[in-house]
Amino acid sequence: MCGRARLSTDYSETRIKLKFDPDYPAPNIPASWNVCPTDPMLVAVRSQDGKRITQQMRWGLVPWWAKDIKVGFSSVNARAETVDTAPAFRDAWKKGQRCLVVTDGFYEWKKPEAAIRRRDGRREPNGDGRPVGRVDG
Repeated sequence: MCGRARLSTDYSETRIKLKFDPDYPAPNIPASWNVCPTDPMLVAVRSQDGKRITQQMRWGLVPWWAKDIKVGFSSVNARAETVDTAPAFRDAWKKGQRCLVVTDGFYEWKKPEAAIRRRDGRREPNGDGRPVGRVDG
């Protein structure tokens, strides 16, 4: 499975709802319904003076001990049960390095069950003869 996120809300609405500092510049992140791991995402963090500001960050964590950025491909999601013990997330968790990822949806793609080939060579997605969809004229 492969996780995806979406952010379809306009930034001006998000800034009001999450009470971002109005003096801080708005990031240039377009709306998307298919944000992949390692893509840039909108996040909320606290500035040095305690104000909530927005930043653009890459989805995935590259631990300080990693020698290659590709480690970030395998650490895109932290599990709540192990965020304080998993080596990739443990140190960042203890130091309080956290952010709020701004998104209005998350989903995972699943591979469909294997389709059955019919004698005429066409594929039958359901495998039981039922039509996949129906279009009424």
